[in-house]
Amino acid sequence: MKGFGLSYIALASKNVAAASRVFGDLLGLPRSDRRFGDSTAPVFAIGETAVAVFSPDDPFLGEDVRTGVHHVALAAADPQGVAQALTAAGFRA
Repeated sequence: MKGFGLSYIALASKNVAAASRVFGDLLGLPRSDRRFGDSTAPVFAIGETAVAVFSPDDPFLGEDVRTGVHHVALAAADPQGVAQALTAAGFRA
């Protein structure tokens, strides 16, 4: 399927500061803090995409969040068409 790209990957971490040190200090990824709804999270650029790190209790992620990859955000010229195609393929969009 074409027509979309990877915007960012959202991670839930019990220790946002430590995860940020790994991405920023150890891996040397550029950091910028970005707003997600009412939340602000550290975001690390990886080429044309990024990794955003949230605490599991961050309201942007909702309730009952486990650590690890929370969601993947896609960029698309036709978001509704991509969402329909992903839903048809068995994904929750």
